[in-house]
Amino acid sequence: MTETRLPDFPYGPVIGTIIDSEAASIFEVLIRSSQVDTLADQSQIIGLKASMNYSAIDYLKAMRVRSQIQDAFRKLFADFDLLLAPTRFSLPDRSDQPFDETQRKRPEQRGVGSGLIQASNLCGLPALTVPCGFANGLPIGLQVVGPAFTENRLIAFAREFQKRTNFHKQHPPAPTAGA
Repeated sequence: MTETRLPDFPYGPVIGTIIDSEAASIFEVLIRSSQVDTLADQSQIIGLKASMNYSAIDYLKAMRVRSQIQDAFRKLFADFDLLLAPTRFSLPDRSDQPFDETQRKRPEQRGVGSGLIQASNLCGLPALTVPCGFANGLPIGLQVVGPAFTENRLIAFAREFQKRTNFHKQHPPAPTAGA
C-alpha cells in the first residue's frame, strides 16, 4: 500500500454545477410552474429554483473540467490498482434520529476520502464500500474505488477483505430507551 493524494481539482463545485444544471433542464416545467412550491422539502424547493441560475457557459466549463479530472484519474490509475479511503469522515446519523431533525455535517478533514466520492462519480469509476468497524457504537466503512471497468477487481478485494475480517458480521448495539 502506498499513500497518495487525489489530483487537485474543485470536485464539489464541478459536480454541483453539472448536477444542478441537469436538474434545471429535467425539472424546468415543474420549477417554472407553481407546482414546485407543493414539494414537502423546503430545501429541495430552494435548490431547484436556484438551479435555474446556471448558464450554459457554467455547465460547459464544468464539463471541460470534468474531462480534465477524467484524464488525471486515468494517469493516477497507471500507478495504483485501487484507491482506499474512509467512506465518510463523519459518523453516520443515528437510526432513531428523524431525518428532518438531523443537522448536516461538513467534514473538517481533507484527504483522499473527502473528494473521492465526487471525483469517482465525475469519472464514472466503479466503487463500493465495506464495513470496517465501529466508532462510538456506529458503523463505519472503507471506500474502495478502481479504474473504469474493474468491477471484478473491486468485488475480489471486498471478498478477500471480508474473508480476513468479520466486520460485515457485526451489528451496532440496539439503542436503549431514552438514549
